[in-house]
Amino acid sequence: EKPWAKTYNGARSTPSYSEGILYHLGELGRLSAFNSRTGELVWSMELREQFDAEIPEYAYSESVFIEGDRLYCCPAGKKAYLICLNKHNGELIWSNSEIKGTVGFSSLISFDQGGYHQIAGLSSNSIFGVDATNGKLLWQVDYENSRSNNVTDPIYHKGHIFASSGYGKGSILIKLKDAVDGISP
Repeated sequence: EKPWAKTYNGARSTPSYSEGILYHLGELGRLSAFNSRTGELVWSMELREQFDAEIPEYAYSESVFIEGDRLYCCPAGKKAYLICLNKHNGELIWSNSEIKGTVGFSSLISFDQGGYHQIAGLSSNSIFGVDATNGKLLWQVDYENSRSNNVTDPIYHKGHIFASSGYGKGSILIKLKDAVDGISP
């Protein structure tokens, strides 16, 4: 038994809802879709097994991000850090294994910037943005606190990403360039 299991057993994330389906990421990495009226299981996936991931220190706690027919989440495994699935059946659309770090314990966001529709989030040691179409890493900025756990969601506003973290790190404001050929902190 893992030492954290006694203190941290049970769900950590808030379920996400879309078109009559409730999506839940369990603390040990089981991603499930349920019919919200009947509770019937529509599909499920074991993220740790599928993407070769370790149990995060404080378990999985992100609320999966749904946009249109796509579901985005971070298994943070050796085979993929970030994935995009078809929300209707759980089939993999794309995966990204370029992102540094382990689970950041935060949820993803989306925005349009530099000609790309982007998905952004925090890992244990960075803030990143990928092309929502294909998962290609567009930018990444080192950002790690003394406990390697960025638990707050990033905020996007008019070409800037703001993030804040505890354990001595503080806040960061990143200005994204229009062409996404780099960033300037």
